[in-house]
Amino acid sequence: MAAVLKERPANPIDAIARLLEAASGTPVPVQASAGVPSYPRDIRKYENVIMHIGVGGFHRSHQAMYAHELLERGTDPGWALCGVGLMPWDKKMADTLASQDHLYTLLSQGADGAQTTVIGSIMEFLMVPDDPDSAIKRLADPKVKIVSLTITEKGYCLAVNGSLDTNHELVAAELPPGAPPKSAIGLIYRALQARRVAEVPPFTVLSCDNMPGNGTLTRAILLQFVDAKIAAGDAEATELKHWIVRGAVAFPCTMVDRITPITEPAHKELLASAHGIVDSWPVVAEDYRQWVIEDEFTCGRPPWESLGVLCVGSGVHAYESMKLRLLNGGHSALSYVSYLSGHRIVSDAMADPAVAGFLAAYFEEVLPTVEAVPGIELADYCQTLVRRFSNVHIKDTVLRLAEDGSQKLQTTMRPVWLDQIARGASFDVMALAVAGWIRFMSGKDDSGATIEGIKDPRKAELQQAAQAVVASPSAASVAPLLTTFFGEGIGNEARAVDAVVRALDAILSKGTAAALARFVA
Repeated sequence: MAAVLKERPANPIDAIARLLEAASGTPVPVQASAGVPSYPRDIRKYENVIMHIGVGGFHRSHQAMYAHELLERGTDPGWALCGVGLMPWDKKMADTLASQDHLYTLLSQGADGAQTTVIGSIMEFLMVPDDPDSAIKRLADPKVKIVSLTITEKGYCLAVNGSLDTNHELVAAELPPGAPPKSAIGLIYRALQARRVAEVPPFTVLSCDNMPGNGTLTRAILLQFVDAKIAAGDAEATELKHWIVRGAVAFPCTMVDRITPITEPAHKELLASAHGIVDSWPVVAEDYRQWVIEDEFTCGRPPWESLGVLCVGSGVHAYESMKLRLLNGGHSALSYVSYLSGHRIVSDAMADPAVAGFLAAYFEEVLPTVEAVPGIELADYCQTLVRRFSNVHIKDTVLRLAEDGSQKLQTTMRPVWLDQIARGASFDVMALAVAGWIRFMSGKDDSGATIEGIKDPRKAELQQAAQAVVASPSAASVAPLLTTFFGEGIGNEARAVDAVVRALDAILSKGTAAALARFVA
């Protein structure tokens, strides 16, 4: 790590327990397990490398944790991780990890206690903008067997209909022949092209983002990117298209799950005071984790199943649908109404009977659209989500859940809504969730105060539309907004439009807390 404090608490176990007890009011047992990784950390010694695009909190709490545990077991052959940064904000992560020999601390917290682990599976970090040609060459190395992604929905540069947005500023800049990569899809294109020319087998592209059929989607938009390159005059793009079409490149679908809030200064202070660890960017997460992977890889994969990962021949869709519609959709649904009701921490919102009742009603409304999942009772899964959302130890913020709604709601709520319309079912609770989103995105809360910290890739466009709706909530104002952000299948559905208008009327006339009061029972 960057440094270790010279003076440690006399009893670090008691110290961390007191800090957690003070924060939650409940005595919490703590297990200390931090220590320097025992495995070699020179990436050149590994014949199997995973290049990961989008190193953030979730990757470090999930995939990198699994890689660390396999390396600690001495599983042969070993797999090492290399981070890949494309965006300007990735520079801070790259520099921070480099200053700590690419080590960081994972603090897992649950009802049964807290555990600290120093993770060393990330052994290198490339910033593509610094030297695009060298980055492409590195990705073309035969040792690179997998390129994985956690770039969030907006990182795929999608249009509303789910296709590649070729007018997106990053994509448009990549289309001229010889242009440097700007997006994740553009980088994968250039790297696969380099491997094809060098007659190196293609790597597996492993999407770990919360989108339906994430692997299938990634393949589709990569092919759309290739077509755009062909149209732009790239002479070699046609051969790469043939490579992908005939199945040479694997794009397995995955479902990933671990609630990982934003790292706060308090987490750094806790590590320093309780463990003597000075970490410039630790990561905190719940103690729950899940990973389901379609077992389709071009050049092999780590033995993840030895750690409880479910590697299946098919059937990932059922797990993914369950998680997207219930966990991710539930997170988004509760975030906007919780903020408007005055809550800033998720566990505090869950302690509000009205919010908890609203979430229960949301699950009840959505459940009929969720297909059966082998070995899982969906009602029990919903109860597990309630317990996880109520975890007082990780201090997840409502604002984090509210980020990027224009992208998230398309993948979590839109499919549910379309199913409900087709079934002739009620969607009043979903309409209230969407009305809360519109009210939130107008930029003012129920008291008229400005909402600070709104993050959305379409913020300006969405805020303007939301303000127009809030100023005059009617079918005439709501329908265009729903069409723009959910598609014509919803925007042209009179029942959907009317339900949102009614929900907005309730929020604007009574206030959000009052509109939720009917769910207390």
